[in-house]
Amino acid sequence: MRTALSEWTKLRTTASLWWTTALFIVFGVGFIGVFAVLTKKNQEADVPAVMAASDAASGIQQIGLIILIIQAIMVVTSEYRFNFIATTFQTTPNRTYVAFIKWLVYAVFAAILTFLCLVASLSIAKGILPDSPFKLTDNDVVRLMWALPLEAVLVVTFAMAVAWLVRQTAGAVSIVLIWYLVLESLLVIVPKVGPKIHGYMPFVNLNAFYTKTDVPDIAWGYNGSLLYFIAWAVGLFVIGVVLLNRRDA
Repeated sequence: MRTALSEWTKLRTTASLWWTTALFIVFGVGFIGVFAVLTKKNQEADVPAVMAASDAASGIQQIGLIILIIQAIMVVTSEYRFNFIATTFQTTPNRTYVAFIKWLVYAVFAAILTFLCLVASLSIAKGILPDSPFKLTDNDVVRLMWALPLEAVLVVTFAMAVAWLVRQTAGAVSIVLIWYLVLESLLVIVPKVGPKIHGYMPFVNLNAFYTKTDVPDIAWGYNGSLLYFIAWAVGLFVIGVVLLNRRDA
């Protein structure tokens, strides 16, 4: 418990956390509010202005997750940058426990932040565009309310795993963002090999779970895609922790 309180104190007293969290709220909630207002303003006569629930969540899913990736990496690498990690391990010699608590504290923060901003985005969209074809109690919307925070936690796990492997902010951020935004998309255009391995990429499968769309030519459905990504994230995290225990602080 003391380790968790210590990690939470370090997290909440970091200015960069709150600045990036503000960006998360701006893009996740504020952007959708502005978009809803413009949609209503530009609606045609006798045609109701509407917004789908997935569109209301798009700011969080497309931009917010990038911010969470950066935050998650900095939770790990900032201590290496400022040479605090040795002090952390002197206070709590069990490095595996430290890594787990860091992950747990930030994962809970990311999940709560994602959930609250998602509810706010959906409520604002529905309030401004009351004819939108969804209610907060619809099954699809309820699924969105737990699936998106779960996606946030899994992306955070993946990002922190890379951070433990690399231990440097710029390098870890570059690796994860290039992988997340560019690499898997480019694989499709690689002759012969690309299309065959594209469906086995982790973020392709995570997105399949989120959108409830099966990955083509893959044996498992979108629920299996969730388990596949979990295997990737947990596997990388375990490797990162193993190296953490073997390397010098």
